Amino acid sequence: MKKSVFALAAIAAAGAAQAQSSVSVYGIIDAGYKSIESDTLKYSSSSNTNTVINTKVTGITGQGSESTSRFGFRGVEDIGGGLKANFVFEVGMDPAGSTLTPMNTRQAFVGLEKNGVGRLDIGTLYTPHHLTMAKFSPSTLPNVPGAIDYTQSVGSSALGQTLDKFGITPSGATLTTHIAGNSMATADMVTAVTAVNIALANAGLNNTIVDNAGTGISIAASSGTIMVAIGLTTTSSAGYNAAIGAAQALLNAKATTDLNVRLARGNNTSYTVRNNNVVSYQSPVINGFTGGIQYVLPTQTKVTNNTSGVNTTSSIMLLNASYDQGPVQAAVAYSAGVAETVTNTAAVSYSLQSSTLDTLTSLNYAAGAAAASTTTTSSRARPISAASVAVVEVKTTELMGAASYNFGPAKVSYIYTARKAKDTVSDLSDKTAHNFGVKAPFGMTTAFASYTVGKQTLLGSTTNESKYDLRGIQAGVSYALSKRTDAYAIYGKSSMERKTTAVDLKDTGYAVGVRHTF
Repeated sequence: MKKSVFALAAIAAAGAAQAQSSVSVYGIIDAGYKSIESDTLKYSSSSNTNTVINTKVTGITGQGSESTSRFGFRGVEDIGGGLKANFVFEVGMDPAGSTLTPMNTRQAFVGLEKNGVGRLDIGTLYTPHHLTMAKFSPSTLPNVPGAIDYTQSVGSSALGQTLDKFGITPSGATLTTHIAGNSMATADMVTAVTAVNIALANAGLNNTIVDNAGTGISIAASSGTIMVAIGLTTTSSAGYNAAIGAAQALLNAKATTDLNVRLARGNNTSYTVRNNNVVSYQSPVINGFTGGIQYVLPTQTKVTNNTSGVNTTSSIMLLNASYDQGPVQAAVAYSAGVAETVTNTAAVSYSLQSSTLDTLTSLNYAAGAAAASTTTTSSRARPISAASVAVVEVKTTELMGAASYNFGPAKVSYIYTARKAKDTVSDLSDKTAHNFGVKAPFGMTTAFASYTVGKQTLLGSTTNESKYDLRGIQAGVSYALSKRTDAYAIYGKSSMERKTTAVDLKDTGYAVGVRHTF
């Protein structure tokens, strides 16, 4: 009898524990046929020109066109006293492949929630900007061109842009060219070449050019110019021009690298989708209003190795507020972030001394004309080891405002996005976009359409400043086969038109497929 009572008590306790704590699996599997055609620009540092490249990719895709495929776990535990613990862990996947898409974490956080108090979460979370975009966009944020205000993984609107996409033509440093005549002693020529080789390596241009006479040349930065010291056994114009052309190509390549680093900081996105190291608080809903704050905790990466090392520190503050009552919805999200990178390097400075042994003869060749020579006295560079500290601070602000009204037969929406990024040198990116959308259900069918216009300026107030007009359209229809499964067809087109040139990059694409949620 006692055993039966104890058994019933154990079963009851287990049932109560099960009711208080639960874990569920959820996700989206989206697969179908996709066709994407994109224009990009391929930049050549040697010729300093851009060439338009058109790429078309078609075929079965499991990356998800209507929604990105994913799966995750979520759980909740009733701690008692109205307090609940919760967690979410979510990763992306590709059902058309044999492996997960490198186990990219989409969300991973743990938190506490209490009625009337609000919710506290810690980990990797969506930003309030992305949650606002997902709520107010008429679409499901498909991976098809057309929504220039949404971070996509297709076409010229993809994140992580380089100047190949933007069509910015960098210019290398100015060349100050000299050919060493017989008046320069061999020992002094060796000293000069050694000095400029050190500077060359320090600048990240660890290359040596050999002209057609078999003599090496080197380049070095000095007072904003580049000195090319050339020891020639011949004064032929062909050898001279070949050497100078090769040097200029190196400088253009260096300028391309530097610009790509800056463009990667500015990029072409309109807002950040998710952040790591987040502490988030969201208030309870009161009369349709709610607000919240997220803080990306300062993180520091420090590497020290004698005189060299890189230290990086970054932090972000995000705020949000929204209203949802009846047919009216509105929201605003704002963020401000700072990332500082301090680089310590072993540098080379120069002690310049004039010497009669450093007399150089400058040869200037013109087409169809003989060489014109000018004899000048130059300073000899003596390298001195020193320490150099470079500090780059990138400040980024992102603003999003959205509103919608549900008329019943259709819901109309408007989304405004603005993102500004600048570093220690100048502005990196200034992008704004306006999205107008409509969504209409017809029984088991739902149709949507959106039109987006915007502007973007890259590397503002510099010699590489580039401005663009942005446009995009997107339309789609889905049919609910069941509560969790639908078939869809989506079309989109976007363009980046550069104002100062005839460059107009276009992305077009369509997708048809089936999506299942679980």
